[in-house]
Amino acid sequence: MSSRSAVAKIDWGKLTMALSLTPQTTAALTSFRKRNVDAHTKRNALNAARKDVDFAYYRSVLKNQAIIDEIEKAAKAFKPVTYDVSTMLKSIETFEKEAIRNAEDTEKKISEQLVDLEATIKNIDQARAPDDLSVFILSL
Repeated sequence: MSSRSAVAKIDWGKLTMALSLTPQTTAALTSFRKRNVDAHTKRNALNAARKDVDFAYYRSVLKNQAIIDEIEKAAKAFKPVTYDVSTMLKSIETFEKEAIRNAEDTEKKISEQLVDLEATIKNIDQARAPDDLSVFILSL
């Protein structure tokens, strides 16, 4: 499954409510979701954008042919620049480690709450029924 379809299938509202996440974890998830949606939106816009220029059209419309020749020459000489993304990858790894740590903390808190809830349920099950209780009334 691609990460895009996995992210799309997550019900973010239920996730934050059902897990009783800490405010930091909730904020980090919300931030991740926003960045993810923004990145996909930008990528789709760039993919949909027209990538070629019809220089013949501009030659027929504009009088100054030298400008068109100069722009066409610059466009043909254009080469994409490559970037070193290692710093971005390091920051993503740091974010991932923090997210995992927050998830483990949340898991620990939920486990503790489950132990408390199980103890409470056990106490309720072992409690005497209300019919078995006696009430003494003291008169003054």
